[in-house]
Amino acid sequence: MRTVTLFLLGAVLHFSCGGKHEQHDVTNVESDTFDVQKGNNSSWISDTISDAKAATQKFEVITFQNDPQIGGWGFDIYVDGKRYIHQPTVPVVAGVMGFGSKEQSEMAGKMMVEKLRQGKMPPALDENDLETIGVK
Repeated sequence: MRTVTLFLLGAVLHFSCGGKHEQHDVTNVESDTFDVQKGNNSSWISDTISDAKAATQKFEVITFQNDPQIGGWGFDIYVDGKRYIHQPTVPVVAGVMGFGSKEQSEMAGKMMVEKLRQGKMPPALDENDLETIGVK
């Protein structure tokens, strides 16, 4: 419950942040690829995925480098070609900061995809997940 609360609090705090992504890197979790539209730096999760369809949907993690205001790296998760999660900052930790590396961002995105496949909603990361990928 604490993780969900912190994740949602972080999302609310980021709604007022704006900016442009400097770089996008695509990691295919499955085989689909497509163009990325640039967005803002607020975290969000769409409500269009259903648990019953999660096993058959195609997921894609797209990493991006944040603007200097936030710094670091973030990721988007696309489900069947539609952006579903936008995560420019590290969830659970205090403050507003991106992931320290592209690799950490990518691993965090893949962890969220696995939670989506398992039907966990919200697919929030917790402190243990972050420690696994080296985020302190």
